[in-house]
Amino acid sequence: MLVPRALISFLALLAAFWPVSVFLLITDMPAEAAVPEKTGPFTYRGTITDFEARLALARVLSFSDGTLEEALNEYRALAALYPENASVRAEMARVLLWLGKRDEALRELRLALSEEPSNKEALYRWGQAQCLSGLHAASVGAYEKLLAEGPSHDQSNYQSNYQSNEAGGDALEGAKLALRPRAEAAYSYWSERGRDELSGISRGRMDTGISAPLYKDIRAGLSALYLDERAHFNNKTFTARGFKVHVEGAVNRRLKGGASWTLKSYSGEPGDTGTGSVHFDLYLRDGLRLGGRHEKTDEFYNLFGLRQGVQARSYMLRAEADPARRVGLEAGAGYSRYSDENRGKHVFLSAGYAFGAHPVKLKLALSGEYRDTDKKSVSIFEEERLKDIVHPYWTPQNYYAGAVSIEWGGDYGEGFCEAKKRSYGLKLSLGTDSEQNPPFFKMLIFRLEGEWTHEFERFGAGMRFLLHRSPLWDANALWVDLRYIF
Repeated sequence: MLVPRALISFLALLAAFWPVSVFLLITDMPAEAAVPEKTGPFTYRGTITDFEARLALARVLSFSDGTLEEALNEYRALAALYPENASVRAEMARVLLWLGKRDEALRELRLALSEEPSNKEALYRWGQAQCLSGLHAASVGAYEKLLAEGPSHDQSNYQSNYQSNEAGGDALEGAKLALRPRAEAAYSYWSERGRDELSGISRGRMDTGISAPLYKDIRAGLSALYLDERAHFNNKTFTARGFKVHVEGAVNRRLKGGASWTLKSYSGEPGDTGTGSVHFDLYLRDGLRLGGRHEKTDEFYNLFGLRQGVQARSYMLRAEADPARRVGLEAGAGYSRYSDENRGKHVFLSAGYAFGAHPVKLKLALSGEYRDTDKKSVSIFEEERLKDIVHPYWTPQNYYAGAVSIEWGGDYGEGFCEAKKRSYGLKLSLGTDSEQNPPFFKMLIFRLEGEWTHEFERFGAGMRFLLHRSPLWDANALWVDLRYIF
């Protein structure tokens, strides 16, 4: 077979130039590669430096939930090599916020803005960090400055600047709406029965009111309420009217809190009752939060509790920690003091692991609790008919319970902090306790919870439900709320 002349020529050229090719492969190459020169946002002509290559790698890694930690390492390395580059620090802050490291993100953003006060990415992320802290008034200032800068001519970061400009306008609108007065309406239904006659009540409640900013991110509200309670023991209905006043909001980026007071006036027994609460949430550092609550409540779970007007003062402290990105721990302890000379204590602990990535997540958790009350409920009978109960509420004695739960939920909103809230979630729990000792399969406690929230331009709606089934106690609940922003 004759060999084509073209093939012979190609082999000759290859034999002549192979030493040059080997030399180029074994010698150190420069840290630049020839590529088309940049003539627009996405077209290049010229060279890419080592810095640009590593920045591109960090950006690619940052868009995948599974490689956020790798992206953060790349950004940290770049920030160490180029400490005066504001864009690197601003993009690193974006990754830090996704990882829940708010304090570290704010430190990087301060450095970025000190180097380049008009950096669009830094201004946008600063606003997002303030929003995540509940400081909408502070985020408004960041977005207004971002939009006042006008179009960016920095082609090296064109896409990021474009997105910051677009999202900044939407975020500014959302932040301003969060600071507007709004009308609110809520309906709740609760029904429980079990533990002989200790649990036997159905309750419906309607609240309508208005809330408005009091100072910056502190809101105050006033609402009227109507309450209808039916005791299962004799189907007697108790009705009440009243009002609630509340104040809540963020004091600074570390401290949030609130207080409320409710007055209910029953048409008959138990007369007028006053309840209220004070709570706080403290952001100690990234991955560690502390919360506390003190409240005064009506302990009305049956006919006899309503007649006696039993109330309780409760004190609760809790701590939440995230030792790893997907791992969450929570622990708390509480103490209750009842108006009928009784005391109770409560300790709980839970650990969870989150699977999946935003916007859909799956979480598996284990939880346990311990409860104990000084004095046990005592039923008083007259001719085999129940006449009264001393301490007419659940009084667990040396009680232990444990459960495993799986939680599935998602966010179908626009993905930034001030976006309209649109989310859903379901949580299924199976557990057991020490309250009785039948065969194990008869001790299982089943609990299903769900929630949904959807906000439109100025109107919003939300719903939650609960279904609890156990050998000794059953409960059903529904909460619906509506709101309109003026």
